[in-house]
Amino acid sequence: MTTGIAIVFFLFGLLALWLGGEGVVRSVMSYARAFRVGAFVLSLTLLAAATSAPELFFNIFSSSQGSPEVGLGNVLGANITNFALIFAIATLFIPIKKRDEEAIWTYPSLFGIILFFFLLGLDGTISRFEGGMLVAVFAVWMYFAVQGEHKKNLLKRIGEILPAHRSKKEFALTTVLFITSIALLSGGAELLIRSVKHLALAWNFSAMLLAAVIIALGTTLPEFATTIVALYRKRNDIRSGTLFGSNIFNLTLIVGVAALIHPIVFSQAHFIFLGFLMIVTTALTAPILFNFKSRSQFWSILLLVTYVFFIVYIITKLTA
Repeated sequence: MTTGIAIVFFLFGLLALWLGGEGVVRSVMSYARAFRVGAFVLSLTLLAAATSAPELFFNIFSSSQGSPEVGLGNVLGANITNFALIFAIATLFIPIKKRDEEAIWTYPSLFGIILFFFLLGLDGTISRFEGGMLVAVFAVWMYFAVQGEHKKNLLKRIGEILPAHRSKKEFALTTVLFITSIALLSGGAELLIRSVKHLALAWNFSAMLLAAVIIALGTTLPEFATTIVALYRKRNDIRSGTLFGSNIFNLTLIVGVAALIHPIVFSQAHFIFLGFLMIVTTALTAPILFNFKSRSQFWSILLLVTYVFFIVYIITKLTA
């Protein structure tokens, strides 16, 4: 493969991931409408899973081809991007005017999972056993997330944000869209992992850092699109729930499955930087969620500054 072909594969892979991710999000939202799933439980579980589909497929393919560290870089970069870019933009232009009780309820579990994940990776490896632990953590979190939603009696109709099924034909079309989207995700992930490995070798770049920036931007497009729709519909529960759920899915289920396929060995220095920045960006969302007296726009701007620092640091490392 030449460098030119690798770049073409890379661009087509990103396009396929974006189209596949959008298709999965739309089909899952449509299914949720048909089965009357509640708004926050939708965004925290089903919708978060759908928007994390690009990361899942990319990590599965990177692990199966013996490059799981590339998938790990994508996950860490995606989590940083979700908060430092997407959440920051969403809260900068349309601030959260009151405490988001559901997000506040979820925040401790998210922060705890991030710290647990960070401790697991300090030795530069995530073994199959540790991958199994992450999947188990995901299962426990999912159970309590859904149970908590039922207990608080928040299972309400989604309303206008979700398309309604008016006929069996529309339901069948949704199924076709879902299957087609999965095929696009598979093909896009295959193209991306091949091109990233070639470009990293040809340009002497760290594949993990390259994935943390460029691939992460591509795989977080579904989260960005869903957040924009939620803002337009004035649905703060979906705006917060999708990003929180997506970050939890990334660190537990996605990395866990990837480690079960192939133990993940990576640069400790790169992991510590990306992991620490992920902790920082998650911590910076707290003043916005808990509605501290300080203006929320200040914290949103600080998150964006953190993202700029992240990009500049990665570029410096890649070109050093």
